[in-house]
Amino acid sequence: MFVLVIFGVAGVLAGVLTAVNIPRVALETYIGVLVLAIGLTVLFQRKSNRGFSWKGIAGLGVLGAFNKGISGAGYVPLVTGGQIVIGREVKSSVGSTTVAVAILCAVGFLTYLLVEGDVYWRLAAAATIGSVVAAPFAALTVKRVGTEKLKYVIGLATILLGALTLVRTFAL
Repeated sequence: MFVLVIFGVAGVLAGVLTAVNIPRVALETYIGVLVLAIGLTVLFQRKSNRGFSWKGIAGLGVLGAFNKGISGAGYVPLVTGGQIVIGREVKSSVGSTTVAVAILCAVGFLTYLLVEGDVYWRLAAAATIGSVVAAPFAALTVKRVGTEKLKYVIGLATILLGALTLVRTFAL
């Protein structure tokens, strides 16, 4: 989790500074393709046992946080799925991603506030309340669901998120 946060701070700062200068369709296409690809990788490699890599964790921290910074999305499926793909245990992947994303959201939010100065406070409040309410239920679910089933569900959910992002990007 510490590595994800340290490398993630650099990624989220770069992402926020990029976000204010990138066309929406390019941004959403990038996020959708990346999330879809990680979901497919998790699903099709869920039976393999790859070796754990600190370089991989650092790379995930930067890339996931960059995505968070440019779009406010894409961190959780990318970093959770990416950790699973590089050999980290599933429940540890979920837990460390959850803690890291909370810290990086605060860094990204404060950076955006300093750069742009304009925040839709009702949306920020709703997202914060929803996250706080959902967290205990997510923790109980992860605790009770078996590892293989959790890998499968994470892979499918990540594929769905990536596909929905692409559909929304080009259908609206």
